[in-house]
Amino acid sequence: MYTFGLGLESSEINSNTHIKDTLYDRSHKSFNFSPTASLNYSFTNRTKLNIQYRGTTNEPSVDQLQPVVTNPNSITQNVGNQNLKASFTNDINLNYNNVNLKTFSNYYFNLQYSNVLNAISNYYVYGPNNEQLIMPLNVKGSYDASASTGLGIPFKQNKYVLNTSGSITWNNDINYIKNSPTSLTIDTPIDFIGATRNVTRALSLGYNLMGTLNTKVVMATLAGRMNYNRAWQSIQTTTNSIYMSYNIYGDIKLSLPVGLLISTDCQYNINSGYSGNLNKPYALWNAGATKYLFKNKKGQ
Repeated sequence: MYTFGLGLESSEINSNTHIKDTLYDRSHKSFNFSPTASLNYSFTNRTKLNIQYRGTTNEPSVDQLQPVVTNPNSITQNVGNQNLKASFTNDINLNYNNVNLKTFSNYYFNLQYSNVLNAISNYYVYGPNNEQLIMPLNVKGSYDASASTGLGIPFKQNKYVLNTSGSITWNNDINYIKNSPTSLTIDTPIDFIGATRNVTRALSLGYNLMGTLNTKVVMATLAGRMNYNRAWQSIQTTTNSIYMSYNIYGDIKLSLPVGLLISTDCQYNINSGYSGNLNKPYALWNAGATKYLFKNKKGQ
C-alpha cells in the first residue's frame, strides 16, 4: 500500500518597526508546500517494511528578518537579515521489523536521513573586547542521519528473554565565523570579508544489552548500556570533545505468599570526558515492599 499527499499554505508577514528616526518596514510573502509519501509492504504477516517521506517548509521569524539590532546594550547583539529565505527539510524514514508469532522473537531495523535546503544558521562576528554580533543566514550542507537495530530472543516460553540493540547518529551543521579587529557597535556594517565556514560534526554511538527472568515468584532484570559521543569543528581541529557513559542496572521482584511483593533495584553509572564532578562514578539503590489487599488484589 502506498499514499501520496501535498499540503499547501500561503503566508504573509508584515512588520513596521520605528527606532529613533528610522522606520523599518518589512513585508515577507511566501507560498509553502509540504509533500508526503509512504509505502507499506508486508512480505508476510510477520515481516513488514515501511518507508515514509515528508517535506517541510520553515519560514524565518519577524525578528530574523528585521535588519535591526534587538539588544544594543548587551555584549551579545542580535541583528536580523532581510535577505533570509525559508528553509526546506527533506525527511526519509525506513522501518523494517520481523516478529516470529510462535516464539515471539523479534528483529527491527530503522534508518533515518534528513537534509535541509537553505538551512537557517548563524553568522558570528567577534570583536576585540569579547563583544559578539549574531546574524541569521542561509547555509548549504546541513544534514543528519541515524540507524538503529535491535533483536529480542525469548527462551522457554518467555521465561528468559534476551534483548540487544544498537544505534548510530551523525549530525553535520554549518555556520560562519569572523574575527573583527575593530570594536562592534550597532552601526558596524556587516560583510562576509574574512568570514570562515565552520562545520560542526557530531557522532553518537549507543549499545544496550538486557536479560530478563520471568517466573511466578521471581522477576529479575540485568541490563547494561554504553554511549559514545564525539563532536568536533573544522576551524578547531585540535579540540575534539569525547564523552563516554556506562550504565549497569539490575532489579529483582519477589512475589511472596499473602499478597506481599518485595522489590529492589540498583544502578551504577560511570562518565568520562565531562567537567568537574560529572566524571565521578555513582550508584543508586532503591527498595520497597507492597502488600496487596482485598479480593483479586484490588487494593494495596
